[in-house]
Amino acid sequence: MSRSHIQKVARKFQRKTQRSAYTSPPSSAPARNTEPESETEAQLRAALEKMELANKVQSGFISVVSHEFRSTLAGIQGFSELLRDRNMEPDKTREFATIIYNDARRLDAVINDLLDLERMMIGQTIPDLATVDLSALLTEAAEKARELSQNHTIHLRFEPSLPSLAGDQELLLQMCTHLLSNAIKYAPNGGEIQVDAQVAAGMVHIVFHDQGIGIPAESLEDIFMPFRRVKSPQTRTVKGAGLGLSLVQQIVFLHHGKIWIESTPDVGSTVHISLPWIDPANLEEEKRES
Repeated sequence: MSRSHIQKVARKFQRKTQRSAYTSPPSSAPARNTEPESETEAQLRAALEKMELANKVQSGFISVVSHEFRSTLAGIQGFSELLRDRNMEPDKTREFATIIYNDARRLDAVINDLLDLERMMIGQTIPDLATVDLSALLTEAAEKARELSQNHTIHLRFEPSLPSLAGDQELLLQMCTHLLSNAIKYAPNGGEIQVDAQVAAGMVHIVFHDQGIGIPAESLEDIFMPFRRVKSPQTRTVKGAGLGLSLVQQIVFLHHGKIWIESTPDVGSTVHISLPWIDPANLEEEKRES
């Protein structure tokens, strides 16, 4: 169904809904629609919901382009002009060049996240299943995260003898890296970050807990939407495009798992991930089934 056709159908459905509202008899109690929704009406309603979601995503994308991209490019342009137009001491030149380099890397990371998310959402990313040492993977992600901040302490609370599993090493590392990066960014005053992991009842359970600003209850419903970020005075200085949790969710889905978040404002957030444990010994069979 093309977008133009969906829009025509949506307008027809809206007019029908409006006519029904105008012709309904007045009542002291809210009117209840006792007629079952037809298959066509259900399709129209689903099309409307998809359009509304697409509009929200498009609005978020425009916001990211207008803010994250433009502000980063403005910094690159400004410092480049200073280097071009002025004779500076080597130390100052190196300082400005470092700023430009870091801004360019951040912009490149946003673009890569956009491309990765697009590929995952349209089904172009297929997990490359291999034997993954979960303990080593979480340790590697924690070591990378420790380089981002000296104000945070990362505790790994799991047995070193965690069994290996069949999964995509690169995607799972990307998942853990995003979650630890979020835990650091949204806990600007520092604090402890705990990572728990265990394999039980055929499932891999990984938990990331931080002592950050938390997420309001009303924001938890759509926190995984692309470009969606918690808006508060505490997050104004936090840089990012709001793609991290969307990418994490897609990676979890690609491994047929589940993800959910528990959070209390001003106390912290806990991200739960549950993945089916696949014995690496059955890897070839699993690849054939997928």
